[in-house]
Amino acid sequence: MIRILKAFLRMLSVSVALITHLRPVLEYGSCVWNTGYLEDLRTLENVQRRWTKQIEGLSTLSYADRLRSLNLYSCQGRLMRADLIQCWKIFNGKSCITPVDLFCLPPQARTRGHCHRIFPTCTRSDVRKRFFTVRCIAAWNSLPAEAVCAPDVTSFKGMLEAHARERLFAFV
Repeated sequence: MIRILKAFLRMLSVSVALITHLRPVLEYGSCVWNTGYLEDLRTLENVQRRWTKQIEGLSTLSYADRLRSLNLYSCQGRLMRADLIQCWKIFNGKSCITPVDLFCLPPQARTRGHCHRIFPTCTRSDVRKRFFTVRCIAAWNSLPAEAVCAPDVTSFKGMLEAHARERLFAFV
């Protein structure tokens, strides 16, 4: 019993160190710097992969199983989550940026989707495709109306997890 408790405390301390010390540094300003290049995502993911592998009892599991057992999202999933939270803040007046400043909004007479749907813009360059305003459109438009119209950011996060849980654990 004591061995199990010690292993649990070591697992807890490594995951707490990851969550409190490393992850905020990796995610700071991610809506601005995240370009979505696969090599960059792999590098970020390898940092988290290395940290989770050091947890006693989980080192033999695959990375996907370690993420699920610790209930940690992949770095790619966390970056997507940060983009969607920023979109929610923009559309719900919790940001100094208005939706018209960044996005091409459809006219009010529409029959499909939620009330904050965004028109995808035509982009030719690879650089432009990686901008926040283009990168998050598909994920934002795929959310259900109850998530997009959530009354506060906490309930939006809960609905986002319920709707996009598999995408939040996906990694490259």
